Amino acid sequence: GKWRNRTNWYLKHFNLNNVSILFSPIVDRGRYQWYKIDEHTFPEKVSLVILDGPPGDIRGGRTGFFPECKDLIAGDTIILVDDVGRKEEMEMVIEFSKIMDFRYTITEGEKPFATMIKN
Repeated sequence: GKWRNRTNWYLKHFNLNNVSILFSPIVDRGRYQWYKIDEHTFPEKVSLVILDGPPGDIRGGRTGFFPECKDLIAGDTIILVDDVGRKEEMEMVIEFSKIMDFRYTITEGEKPFATMIKN
């Protein structure tokens, strides 16, 4: 809703036509909840991921990213993960980095975030 509309306004305002904002409802995946992803919606590989959802009060937080999206990650993908001050998000960054051979840095501040880049 609101976030998507705001982001689309900025994309249009700055004439950024090569960006897609998708809306997906959240569904139960057992251990975690994650977006209902239509595999035909995404390109074969993505080059930038800004992981700022689902909300932290959703079961599993952002831990569903790895099992649900790992096949979309290309060798040159950059992943930004918001809210790594939360335990589950930081654990996901560490686990994903080890399994997928990424390195990460943490940018501290009011809302720390991780930047993940392939080794």
